[in-house]
Parts: sequence; structure tokens; C-alpha cells
Amino acid sequence: MPQFWRIYDSKIIPAAVTPKLGFSYPDNVWNIPDEYLDNKVFTIMRTCHSLGDWGIISAMPRLLKTKYPDCKVIVPSTKLLTNIFGQFSANWKQWANPFENAELIFKNNPYVDEFADYIDGEIFHDHYRIYDVTNEEIPLIVQMLSFWGFEDLNWQDYLPELYFTKEEMDLGDFIIKTIIGEGEYGSLLLTNTTKDYYDDKVNRLLLDRIQEYKDLPFIYYGSKDIRDTEFSFLKLAGDIKHMPDMPLRVQLYIKTKAKVNIGYHSGINDSICRYTKVIATPMHPNNVESLRENYLDKIEYLRYEV
Repeated sequence: MPQFWRIYDSKIIPAAVTPKLGFSYPDNVWNIPDEYLDNKVFTIMRTCHSLGDWGIISAMPRLLKTKYPDCKVIVPSTKLLTNIFGQFSANWKQWANPFENAELIFKNNPYVDEFADYIDGEIFHDHYRIYDVTNEEIPLIVQMLSFWGFEDLNWQDYLPELYFTKEEMDLGDFIIKTIIGEGEYGSLLLTNTTKDYYDDKVNRLLLDRIQEYKDLPFIYYGSKDIRDTEFSFLKLAGDIKHMPDMPLRVQLYIKTKAKVNIGYHSGINDSICRYTKVIATPMHPNNVESLRENYLDKIEYLRYEV
């Protein structure tokens, strides 16, 4: 069972072992303390640290500033996250340094006031959430904002959002013009691991759905050469993984400009679904159950029958 944590004075304090993180609606609803809201200095914190973990809550700074206009919004720095969670870094071993992902997501965000190296007092993080016992597919950001006193959220308001610098956009536009030209394009993401691709049922979902877009040029990211996959029939415009010195945020920008992003369920595609159509398979062949808190209304999820 998961362990509920408090984070106080930038340190983890194990608080309880619980069947499910958070507070249940309608029987056990708790809200953020009034005195914390009155202080108007708010920290956004996650206890999971992949790009998508932070990406799916990236609308929180704007939403907090909208509801609490005079507040200050703080995001933990790479240094602070390393100090708090460094002992768990192997949980996100696909990232060279998972604790950089918060700054990658919130860089240039006009609603973030500070990336802090230390935070005094209580931090209300992603364990503080209100979930509905009758519906598992409520996005984590909605559960967290419910704890913060938000009601009747418009689903488009909480979709992930990114704020690119002019330099990132200029470089992205140059790459798009160089490899695509002026027309529409798609983006295919298979896997960023060294494992073999998953079973035929999952690939069949993608192969069937991608037919609508097969005439587009595609940019591609995967651990295998696309010529060694079942998607070799696509018109390849560029292999992003093997483009030298491709900054991750520029890659994200290029993907936001695609007509469609299709592929295995991933945090990188979750993070751009506000700007482009995203079509995603289950994360694993046996992942036919609920998507739970990773669910986002904008994404078209492909599912297969067992």
C-alpha cells in the first residue's frame, strides 16, 4: 500500500500507510487550510518526477493565479527536488536526472514567480488530493485543485500548457522548415526504452489508426530504426532521437505544431495535448484497466478487448 507523506521544511515525513492516496469524495473530503491560503505563498509539488508527471499539472500556476490573484507561485528547483527525493532517483531511471523535469516544464512560465532551493513549512503536494470513489478517470490536477478549493473546473482549463522562449520557437520553426517545409506533418512515438516493442495487439491499434494520416510526412522518435518496424511504410521526414543537440523543449515545440501525435502512451505526448491531436495506446499490453489519474479528456485513447 502507498505511504502518505508530509513534506515539511523541505524534508519528507512519513505520515501513514493508506490503501489510496488522498481523501475520498463524498465521505472523507478535506481541504487545504485557510491559513495557508491566507498566506498567499503557494508551492506546486509532485512526488513523481518524469516529464509527464510534471506536465499533467502544468496548468496549476495559471489556475492558482486566476483564483487567488495576489498569490505567489513557487516551483521547486532541481536542487531542492534532488535534496528531497534523491534517494528515490532510480524510480525514474529513464531520465539522466529526473529532477530537472519540473524546471523543463515550467521554464518561461509567466505565472511562476520562483524556482526555490528551500521552502519553509508545509508543502501540500500531490498526495493531497480529493478522488471520487465512483470514477477513477479524474485527472490528477483536478483532484489536487479540488483539495485547493476549486469547483466546477472547465476541462479545457486544466490541460497541460507550455511557454516556449523566442529562441526555442525560432529553432523549432527552422527545423520544421528544413525537414518538412510548409505543409502539415505527423509525429510518431513508439518507445524510448531499449526493450522490444510490445505485442501485436497494441501495434495493430496504432497501425489501424494511423491509416488516416499515412499521407503525411512524419517525424519519429523510437529506440529502433523505423525501417525495422511495422511503420516503415510512413514517409519519414526526420528521426528526432538522432538529431544532434536537439533540446527537449524544442522537441516539445516541434511536436505541438504537428497535426497529430500518435504512439505509445507517454508523458511527452500528455504534455502537449492542449496544442495538437494526441492518439495513445495503452502503456503496456496488459494495461486495459483504467488510466486512472493520468487520464486527460483531450487525448484519444486506443483500447482493445482482452
